[in-house]
Amino acid sequence: MIIPNFSLALPTWGWVLVLFVVVFVSFLALNALLFNTKQIVLRSIKKMSAIPLYSAKNGTYVRVHGNAQLGESQLRSPLTDLPCAAYKVKVFVRKNDGESLIFQDLKIVPFSISDGSDIAKIVSTHPQLCRFHLRTHLHMDSKGLKVDREKYNAFLKQAKISEADGLLKIRRTLYFEESILLPGDKVAIAGVANWSNDNSQRTLELTASVKKKLLVTNDPEAFPKNSSN
Repeated sequence: MIIPNFSLALPTWGWVLVLFVVVFVSFLALNALLFNTKQIVLRSIKKMSAIPLYSAKNGTYVRVHGNAQLGESQLRSPLTDLPCAAYKVKVFVRKNDGESLIFQDLKIVPFSISDGSDIAKIVSTHPQLCRFHLRTHLHMDSKGLKVDREKYNAFLKQAKISEADGLLKIRRTLYFEESILLPGDKVAIAGVANWSNDNSQRTLELTASVKKKLLVTNDPEAFPKNSSN
């Protein structure tokens, strides 16, 4: 039996092209792994040691923990209709070449956290100043709804999303992810400490700086195992 020599099947430029494609795909995969919001937030926060709110020195970049408390302005998550301080919703479709993101929305309002003794306010909500990685509370698709049908239809209308696709209006399956910051959630935050006097009472506010973003997450991965702090 003669085994063909496949190394001669492609010219040199062909192997160069194959190598380029492999390197490019590997680069995209590595970039997605290391530089998505989740990894950036968790990696940065885990490098810091958490301190009590009262010990945060003015002007320093600190990591603190606390339970989320809603402020005067509140949001309601678009699909599960829960009161929250922040939410992120994504809608995907699946094609032969993988998932395709067709809609994404992030909303944040000012809130506070309490560690049982002190309170810190978080008012920096501009996307350029902060990074929020929120724990996903809802995974579903349009074939198996886990939310109220009326709420679902209202969301599609507001987001201008149709289940029918293309000129032939072929029905497609939509996939949803909804991530939320709920009142009472344990939160890890990295931010610049700013103390001020509010009605003769010292108040701590966590903000961003030019070089340091405000990082917020309620992902359990951010906290040491078997830790209540």
